[in-house]
Amino acid sequence: RISYKNLSVLEEKLEMVMKVCKLIKENRIKYNYSLEDLAKALNYKKNRQTLHKYETGSLNIPYDIFFEICRITFV
Repeated sequence: RISYKNLSVLEEKLEMVMKVCKLIKENRIKYNYSLEDLAKALNYKKNRQTLHKYETGSLNIPYDIFFEICRITFV
């Protein structure tokens, strides 16, 4: 059973995840990277479809990939 307090925590976490996803996409676009460009910069560890899922929040980003994306898009 989920309490209102737990639901509030889950909503806050979801909001934070969506902010991160939005920042990644905004910076990718700001530096004129397509999803294919970003996949290439990641040495194709993840393909463009997977990167799109990260940006929309429909798939969790592994920490190692998250930090690589940050290194690439927040230069």
